[in-house]
Amino acid sequence: MCRRRSWMRIWTWRAAPWPRACRLRPAAGRTGWMPSPGRRRVPPSPPCTPSRSRARPRSDGWKARSSGGFLLPPRSKACSGSARRRWRRAWRVFWAQPAQAPWTFNMLAYNLEPNGPWTHYQPGNDHNAPQVTLQLRALMTNPDFKRDFINRCADLMNTTLSTGRMTNLIQRMAAEIAPVMAEHCARWRAPADWTTWSNNVEFLKQFALQRPEYMRRHLTNQFGLRGWGNVTLRVSDTNTGAIRVNTIVVVAPTNAPWTGVYFRDNAVTFAAEPQPGYRFKNWQGFFGPLATNQTNTVLLSGNLSLTANFESTPDTNPPVPLPYDLSAGPYVFSRWDAAQPAGTYPAHMVFLQTETNAAADPGLGVEFTNHWTLPYNRSSRSR
Repeated sequence: MCRRRSWMRIWTWRAAPWPRACRLRPAAGRTGWMPSPGRRRVPPSPPCTPSRSRARPRSDGWKARSSGGFLLPPRSKACSGSARRRWRRAWRVFWAQPAQAPWTFNMLAYNLEPNGPWTHYQPGNDHNAPQVTLQLRALMTNPDFKRDFINRCADLMNTTLSTGRMTNLIQRMAAEIAPVMAEHCARWRAPADWTTWSNNVEFLKQFALQRPEYMRRHLTNQFGLRGWGNVTLRVSDTNTGAIRVNTIVVVAPTNAPWTGVYFRDNAVTFAAEPQPGYRFKNWQGFFGPLATNQTNTVLLSGNLSLTANFESTPDTNPPVPLPYDLSAGPYVFSRWDAAQPAGTYPAHMVFLQTETNAAADPGLGVEFTNHWTLPYNRSSRSR
């Protein structure tokens, strides 16, 4: 809201009549308005420039106050005392008592209103005029976009905009600037004092606490959904994989579930994402073919609890021996004990064999293609 408009709204909202000598008229040859006897009238918006000082005299006798960029009437015998105090009180009440808590406002309906603007929300506001909301309203006619829009809202409220994260962020930022706020308030009077600043911080926390509930109601009402449900996700071991829900990847400690809120009647996608060296095994919580599908898109009908199980990937790539550093001396290999486990090799070496379907006594020209994985004994043809 620009300051010019704010100034007019402050003056047109009065809790009590002004003294006759303090009514306003244009000052000849000057900008602004001066106190004068006569018929009451509402002044137009005069220039209103904020000042760095607490009160800076103007050429027309008015003073610009830095705490809000508003004008104080000039001091005179006829316009002082109770009239000035009533003016300040009207300004404070106007801003401190909104018609409703801001976290209840339905911004979604505001931005999808086809017959805007909502002038009753803020006089002169055309932020949701039809030409402004046209693109979003057109996109909402696409079922895929609408589904993804609802899911993205849910993803953000479960992560970035969750009450816990936002509250911690507010507390951390407040703690960072708290040591200098007393000096700031004393110097600039914006906010007026430490108590006002503390109340503002608590207001932000209250917004973070209350807003998600109202936002879910707005989404439910706007798109005709049947409420929402809790989704609880686990993985068999976080070292083996994770779960992707729509646009976010859930990473939680082993056996410690992650819980989010998603909307009924709106398709939600769950995908198991294994870590390198592991593969997806199955789902606990899905049944039938869904239990073995790595990715499932389902309509929620209520609460849902899922566990993704992963297993080790079979070693299809044979090991490659580490090279030996000849600068340390010559490499020496003399023997390999038959009691060594199958599939093990001496340091810096591997044993190869011919194809398993090769002749019992292959010729010298037969290629060695496979790693030796059998026990080291005569019955296994190792010699």
